[in-house]
Amino acid sequence: PVFAIFGTVEANSEIPMLEITLPALSANSQVEVVFTNEVSSDASTGGRRTKLYLGSTEIHNHNITATTTVSIPCRMGFSNQNATNSQRALAGGGGFVNSNSASLTPAVETSSAGVIMSIRGMPNITGLTMRVGSYNVYIRD
Repeated sequence: PVFAIFGTVEANSEIPMLEITLPALSANSQVEVVFTNEVSSDASTGGRRTKLYLGSTEIHNHNITATTTVSIPCRMGFSNQNATNSQRALAGGGGFVNSNSASLTPAVETSSAGVIMSIRGMPNITGLTMRVGSYNVYIRD
């Protein structure tokens, strides 16, 4: 497990929760990860932010501001757009009404195996813990 320094918050800590090494992708491949984001129970409405990266480029930036969220179903991913270095985010988000997700458009070369797709957590409540519970990765050509 990875731990943030006590007292750090979203503004200065992204905590890696899961890294997935991708195979070589085609010009029209789609990659999706469906996972449970497990967060310790807390009565505040502070954010429980989850980000998806392709290499060092952010794809999704998803924030949930629900109270006492413990297991949050999430779905995030991307699709290559007729080229192995042009992506668009697939619909992403969690299973709560009071959540939002910004989807970005990276340009990461994915034609060779070894690109890392990572899920990172950013709790903005001191002491809140986050982890990926279970997950499935789907790759479509």
